[in-house]
Order: sequence, then C-alpha cells, then structure tokens
Amino acid sequence: MRQWAADWTANRLEETIDSGITMNLAKRLDKLRAQTGNIESHRDADNSSATNIAANTPSPSAQEKQACLRSRLERSRVRSDKRFNPTQRQTPDSQALAELVGGQLLEHGLIEVEVKVGLHSSYGRQPLAALGSGLDNLPEGAQLHPSEAVFLDVETTGLAGGTGTIAFLIGAGQINADSLTIKQWLLSGFGAEPSQLEQLTRSLTNAQGVVTYNGKSFDIPLLKSRARLNGIALEVDDLVNLDLLHPTRRKFRHSWPNCRLVTAEKRLLGHYRLDDLPGAEAPAAWLDYLQRGDGRRLKDVLEHNAADITALAALWAALNDLHAS
Repeated sequence: MRQWAADWTANRLEETIDSGITMNLAKRLDKLRAQTGNIESHRDADNSSATNIAANTPSPSAQEKQACLRSRLERSRVRSDKRFNPTQRQTPDSQALAELVGGQLLEHGLIEVEVKVGLHSSYGRQPLAALGSGLDNLPEGAQLHPSEAVFLDVETTGLAGGTGTIAFLIGAGQINADSLTIKQWLLSGFGAEPSQLEQLTRSLTNAQGVVTYNGKSFDIPLLKSRARLNGIALEVDDLVNLDLLHPTRRKFRHSWPNCRLVTAEKRLLGHYRLDDLPGAEAPAAWLDYLQRGDGRRLKDVLEHNAADITALAALWAALNDLHAS
C-alpha cells in the first residue's frame, strides 16, 4: 500500500507535467490555426499598398508553422520522458536513508535522528547557558521553565495547511542536563505517520509547554489535525504555548523589514546560516525521495530543522535578556 502511494504520487506528477506541456503548446497551435483562418478577412480590410507588401513578403506557411510547433512539442515530451524515466528511479529504501542521514530505523517508514547541542556553546552571539536556568523576564514565558519545555518545529508538504498537508518531519528539542537534545522523526513512507505522531506524543508526556515560531497559527493546528485523522490523542491544549513570533513582532515590527525567524537570527542573534537549504525547498526534497529514492537533500532538510529548533532556544534567551534590560 505504501509503495503504491509513492508510485501513484510519482505518476500523477508525470501526468501533470506532460499534460501541462501538451496543453500550452496545443493552445498555441489552435491560436495559430485561428489566425491563419482569418488572414483573408484582415487583408480585405487593409489598403492596397499594405496588401501588396504583405503579399510580397516571404513568410512561413501555416503548414510549416504547425510542423514547427509539432516538432517542439515532441522535443518537450522527450525531455519530460528523459527526466522522469521510470527506469532511472530507485526504490525508496528506508534503511539506506537512515544510514544516509545518520539516524536509526524505528520501523518501516519511520526514521529517528538525534542531535545534541551543548549548553556551553553559543548560537551566533547568544550563549545557550541561560537555558539552564529560569527565563521569567519574558511575560509569555514567565510560567515556563526551559527544562519543562519542548522546542517544536515541523517540515511539511506545503504551507496551505488542511487535511492534504502532512508533516513529513517533526523535530522536538528538550533541555537535558548540559545539552539541548533534538529528536527528529522523518517519514520515509506515508504509512508510518501514526507512529511518528505517537513519538511526538511521548515526548510531550512530562512537558509543561511548547516553544514554537508561528506555531499557534501553523504547527500546532496542523499536528492536531493530523493526529485527529490518525486517531492519535495529541494533548497540547493544556500546555503553555510560547510562540516567539509574537514577542519578536511586538519588539521589532517597526524597525525590521520582517519578523521571519531567519531575520531574527541575523539581527538579534548575530547568526548567519551557511549553505542552509531554504524551508521552501523541503517538500521537493522529500518528493525526490518518494519518486526516485534520492534522499541526498533530506540530510540538508534535517540540518535545517535542527537549526530552527536551536534558534528557538537561543531566541527565547535573547528576548528574555531584552525584557530584563
């Protein structure tokens, strides 16, 4: 069933691209036919000199133009077939992907990756050591201790939300002793989504709150929707929801060009990501794996997600310092 879903997704993409190319060129072909059919009526309306010029000017015949368009259409189909040639695909291999991204296969279709970031380090110019103590200067987080929080970020198949969007990667960070421990659950097949959500549920068992960036509007509603569809009880409504977008916007909306997380990293934390895969490219990277078994870019997606979670922790500390001063 899972293999069928991946094959169906790949075939639908091929059909969409082929039909799009065919429709665009077919429309142009129809337009050309209409133009050649009306050419005599336009000539009657022109003055005699213009008619003579048009008659004496050599131009390709309608048949030649149509033949040219047919040739271009055929070349487009060949390029499309070459790009999406099924013989060039590799069957998605969950174990191979787990080894590629440095994780372990929990079950078929679900990979767990663990990353540890020492609290003795800094993210940009912001030391992470402050996360070892209370951060109660920021009003929204005054009731939440960092050790009781889960730093949450997801990578999804799209930004529209709704039942058609899934979180193919969920990252959850927690303060443990002297480190920020990030666990990431990556889907390598659609069928493992219930198990992925159960992993997240277990990580929230002893938590008092979640820390997100725009999570109130996107991450949390999406995860609740997916959990509901899969019959999973995701208990987040009773947790403190510290969405750092709101205090960031309150402080800097008039002085920054925007309040995206990457902007906060640069301007407040002094951190510049190098060779970071943009979050907007994450869905295509996952689709590459499902279609052709190519998981190389998923390693970059995991690194991007871990950086987002580390940035959340550092941003909370930085905002707390701002309110203290």
